[in-house]
Amino acid sequence: MKVEHYVFEPNKPDSFTDIYSTKILDNYVKLNLELKDKDGNLIDEGELHVQILSELYMPLVVKRFNPFEGKLSLTIGNEHISGCDAMFIIRFKSDRVLDTSKSIVDVEFLSE
Repeated sequence: MKVEHYVFEPNKPDSFTDIYSTKILDNYVKLNLELKDKDGNLIDEGELHVQILSELYMPLVVKRFNPFEGKLSLTIGNEHISGCDAMFIIRFKSDRVLDTSKSIVDVEFLSE
């Protein structure tokens, strides 16, 4: 898989920030996420959106977590996604700023 775009940087307080997006070639995305602040504490407040969008930015799959509890293990997708050019995006909004050196984003692309 060729990564087209990758961003994992501190969010801006109280605004949505895309912290990960990439072209997706398989049917499913397995996500393990753990967001922490500069003190190493889980950011257990805020809003998280996990989305798969089509090439025209039409939503194919949307999961919303509000309030976000700091950790997430999730597999999203369906058997039709590999047939189109789609993008996987995590959007995060919180008053607390995440520390990328202490946070974890593990993403695995699966075909079944």
